[in-house]
Amino acid sequence: MTEKTGFTPLSQIIGQEKAIGFLKKAVIEDRMPHSCLFVGIPGVGKRTTAMALAQAINCMAPTEGEACGTCRICRQVASGNFPDLEMVIPQGKVIKIEQIRELNRRFSYKPVSGRHRVSVVSRAELMTEEAANAFLKTLEEPPERNILILTVVETRDLLPTILSRCQKVSFRPIGADLITQRLQENLGVERDMALLLTKMCEGSLGRAMQMHMGGFLENRNSHLHRIMALPGLPPVEVLKLAMDITREEKGKGGEDLEKWDGGLLEVLSVWRTWYRDLMLVKTGGQEDLLFNADFSHKLKNAAKNYSIKSLIESVLLLDGAQRDIFRSRNVDLLIENTLLDLRRLAQQVHAELVQAGIRADVSEGSDGGAIVGPGEEHAVFVGYRGTGCVVANRDRGPCGQVIVDHIIRIHVQDKRVSHCGPAWCTGIITLCGTDDPGIHGNHRHIDRHRYRVRELILDVLRRGLQGGLRFA
Repeated sequence: MTEKTGFTPLSQIIGQEKAIGFLKKAVIEDRMPHSCLFVGIPGVGKRTTAMALAQAINCMAPTEGEACGTCRICRQVASGNFPDLEMVIPQGKVIKIEQIRELNRRFSYKPVSGRHRVSVVSRAELMTEEAANAFLKTLEEPPERNILILTVVETRDLLPTILSRCQKVSFRPIGADLITQRLQENLGVERDMALLLTKMCEGSLGRAMQMHMGGFLENRNSHLHRIMALPGLPPVEVLKLAMDITREEKGKGGEDLEKWDGGLLEVLSVWRTWYRDLMLVKTGGQEDLLFNADFSHKLKNAAKNYSIKSLIESVLLLDGAQRDIFRSRNVDLLIENTLLDLRRLAQQVHAELVQAGIRADVSEGSDGGAIVGPGEEHAVFVGYRGTGCVVANRDRGPCGQVIVDHIIRIHVQDKRVSHCGPAWCTGIITLCGTDDPGIHGNHRHIDRHRYRVRELILDVLRRGLQGGLRFA
């Protein structure tokens, strides 16, 4: 017995024209492969297509590869009462060998009602090794009048021998315009909200629908504020945060891993968009490409504390966590390790400074300070001079000149340096401030009371390191 699915013909499955075209041709020509592998992220129509295909190949009055939707068999499939449709879904986080043995046992019988029995193994990559080996025997000697459909997110966890015996059918992420249109027309979502959900769902219509129905906007704000606070938390507080998150969220995903209905997957996904946006800001990308455009000011402030390398590693870390959460037996430990690693990457710029032997030297309450390089020389003076911040290679040392040259190149590129007159010639550069709206000459004045010297020096160092600055 399968769940009630309703009737969705193959032609009404959106965004998968190539996959649907291949399947319809196979139905029309009566050359359906005995085993198909549907590959794609959750929520792009793999399961819906499998149900529509079961109707099409068993329909009593098909038309051009499409099921009629009204005959006895089509009604049985739509209501979940078609005896020749089998569905195998993970129990917990795996597909067990007992489930595959039961499926193999059913293969020994002929179809009861239709021309073909259709068996769908959802998230087939979650088969245990024993289950995969048992399933392989069925693929090697496929029983007549049986069609096997395996759905997977990624193929790398499947046995190569299973891959080689299945016809691969790829399901691509659905186009943004199609998702926005479907959300507005089918769910009545307002356009602005539909556009936000479209950005966040990463091409998964099913996920966009689940986010809308699950109060995603409020959840997202909570997830973002937690990840923004992470770099400043001590390790003990990070572990407490991980425990709080897993307790609140891990039960929301339900038993059906194909449904993106919140829980830890949503948390990890929102965090991933945050780091992706930080990379976009860091590289000077267009703001209209941001997933979290309503947090653009906070993104710009946070991006100062990261290097491109650490942001890339953060995104890859979250990608891995999203994959591992399906098969991890200790979700709490997975989230703890992910948060601790993200915190470490957020502090990587400071670690690089220490490793390079560079530190800030400033007296409390002072209006100036120095960047101290290897060998303890005061390489670069940092302070304020009327119109803004001055960074000077005061002692004309080689380390100081490296710092100044890199800062000039970085800031001139984004028009944050006054490089006219003698300042350019003497190794003194004036950084344009952004904290105070007052205009003085050709750049903005930095309010020394709002931008403390120590913070200024660290900002100079971060920008140098993030621009490729290295010290001998």
